[in-house]
Amino acid sequence: MKSLLVAAAIVGFAAAACSENPPVNWEQWPYRMPVTVSQPAGTGVAVFDLPPQVFDLSREDNLDLRLIAANGRETAYIIRRDAGEEQREAVPATLYNQTFIPGLESAVTADFGGKLMKNEIVISTAGSNFRREVEIAGSDDGQTWSIVRSGAFLFRAPAADGASGWERDAIRFPDNDQRYLRIRVKHGPGDPDQIEIDSVRAWRVAGRLPRTVSTDPVSVKWTERLPNSKDSELELDLGMAKQPVRELTLTFADANFLRRIDVFLRNREIRTEKIQREQGTDLVRQMEEPWSPAGSFSVHRFSSGGSVDEGLTIQLKGKRARFVKIRIRNQDDAPLQFQGVQVVRYNDQLLFPNSNEHDYWLYFGNPEATAPQYDFREYASRMEQESSVTAATGGVEGNPAYGQPPEVPWPERHRWLVWGVLLAILVGLALLVYRQAALIPRRES
Repeated sequence: MKSLLVAAAIVGFAAAACSENPPVNWEQWPYRMPVTVSQPAGTGVAVFDLPPQVFDLSREDNLDLRLIAANGRETAYIIRRDAGEEQREAVPATLYNQTFIPGLESAVTADFGGKLMKNEIVISTAGSNFRREVEIAGSDDGQTWSIVRSGAFLFRAPAADGASGWERDAIRFPDNDQRYLRIRVKHGPGDPDQIEIDSVRAWRVAGRLPRTVSTDPVSVKWTERLPNSKDSELELDLGMAKQPVRELTLTFADANFLRRIDVFLRNREIRTEKIQREQGTDLVRQMEEPWSPAGSFSVHRFSSGGSVDEGLTIQLKGKRARFVKIRIRNQDDAPLQFQGVQVVRYNDQLLFPNSNEHDYWLYFGNPEATAPQYDFREYASRMEQESSVTAATGGVEGNPAYGQPPEVPWPERHRWLVWGVLLAILVGLALLVYRQAALIPRRES
């Protein structure tokens, strides 16, 4: 009986060896980057900034990233983007003393009923095409006034070619808790004798700044006037593809302007297409990558009495790109005097459990990789509250195993030998069973 149990165990072991699932083949990931945790703790999380090279060489959705510990075990992770946070709280007010001086200005006073903090007002005025200067004064008693903000502007402008127009009705100012605000809206060119102030709403705006980093374009090309066009054009090359661009800030020397801006993005200049043919080799054709529209915006600067009100920042909110094209619609105005541009991208981070391992590899660049499924995202914030350490990263390098045949487990490499041994065991087991069965009649006699 003992012999039967031993034989059965050998058969089970051999069968398990033959059916063992091979590990994931990291040979399918062309790039990798070393990650080192100097303080492995077995608790909390480790975190590092994802460098631009990872965005450049990985998929746009980053679903091909895999973090592998030194022991070969896949490690769960999440990618975190701190986009900042803005909280807006309405501050109620009662409007009174709405007055106007024909052809000069309209005014209204807002009473907040006490000392309430606020830093923005939204002013609604009539008209479809205007530019109006605004002055805001504050008072604690309604008698003595001091300037809170001057040289600000409201504007509304229709756009040409059927595009949506531009409007600015919000004025920001330093935090203010005075009970009264007096708003004066001065007439602009072409305004009627009386401007109706339809409403005034106050807000307290607070929040957290996003986690970002400035990046210098590797090339900047400014064309003051395009051929056969009144438009100007700015082209930027950020050097690496799929960068999560948050915003662009343009600088011009001109004192007064309001221009429409159209932004276009792409990640490569040339794309290659294969055309299958019924006979012979496939035809390979290279063609220019088309630009993708990213939206229409406006930039402005209004200078008056030594004050400047300007808006020169274009919010792209993390759109991925290497190449950026900005078309400035001058219409019949002279081209703007371009001075410079600043590009800001999000600084995304990768978080993972801080185990007892020192060394890891981050693999990426596999276009066929499926989205990983980790439950770490459900409790990552709790682990981060326990402790958080910064992991160090090295340079991006090619995966030396990329393209190599995957390492096949020993049972897979010697399948015929394993099955031969298994067959011999089965034959021996059958003989053993036969012999045991033959002894049964003798024992009975």
